[in-house]
Amino acid sequence: MNKIWVGIIFLSIFSLMSCNKNKNHVTPPQELENLLNTRDSFTVQNHVYDKYHLPLPLDLYRFITKTRNCSTDILLDVSLAQKLISDKSRAIYLGFYNADLAYCTFLNNNQLSLKYFKVSKNLANELGIENGYSDQLYKRFKNNEDNIDSLKKLANEAYNRSCNFLQDNNKYNILPFIVVGGWFESLHILIRSCNENDPQIQKIILNQEQNFKNLQKFLYDALLESSAYYYYDDLKKIIKFIQNIINLYSEYKIVLNNKKPIVYKKIIKSINNYRNQLLNGKL
Repeated sequence: MNKIWVGIIFLSIFSLMSCNKNKNHVTPPQELENLLNTRDSFTVQNHVYDKYHLPLPLDLYRFITKTRNCSTDILLDVSLAQKLISDKSRAIYLGFYNADLAYCTFLNNNQLSLKYFKVSKNLANELGIENGYSDQLYKRFKNNEDNIDSLKKLANEAYNRSCNFLQDNNKYNILPFIVVGGWFESLHILIRSCNENDPQIQKIILNQEQNFKNLQKFLYDALLESSAYYYYDDLKKIIKFIQNIINLYSEYKIVLNNKKPIVYKKIIKSINNYRNQLLNGKL
């Protein structure tokens, strides 16, 4: 009982500190604000992403020019899903695979889209969120295999319904890991699909500071949910790592111009390193 009270007191202090630090305010980054406001009206809205002004994978991929010879070799192997043994890892990988699925639909690769939809559906079923990647939606996905616009809609609908279900049912033992996995995989694809030193890619990456802050705010709020209690330490580790990346953005702003490329490389390296840590189960 004493341990429980100590935990409650610590959590209260931590929440007050985080509220002061974040001011309970979430700001949409300027370059994504229009995209967030003009997402396809036919898709089911994602309450979490809308509330915290987070970009969905397709929001980021729209900045990629398809003439850049984009490759699918950078995507995660679907066979890895069979080796997962915990709900936390399944949630992280569901975020990964959803980002990969979005990339496949972006490239108009129907065959791969179906493959990544199927692995996402299987993981969602194992996590008890079948209402997102339902059998009915999977049949619709297969029946519209030749219509890439329909595949984009259905892929978004499945992911958004899953996130909404988890939020509505207070499943914060799963939802944060899906969001974090999808975020880092999206950035990984954005970086790897093009040359990281491409001026356009540099600009996009350097404009992600506010998105990292918004993601951190979401994770702070998730910590206060009772269902996240078991994963409290894991979420704190993620928040700390994101703060390290935010610190690099602050460093980039103040260093001399001849040092900025070095700090930019650090940002890229940190994003890739943490994506790999998530991939290997090392939070």
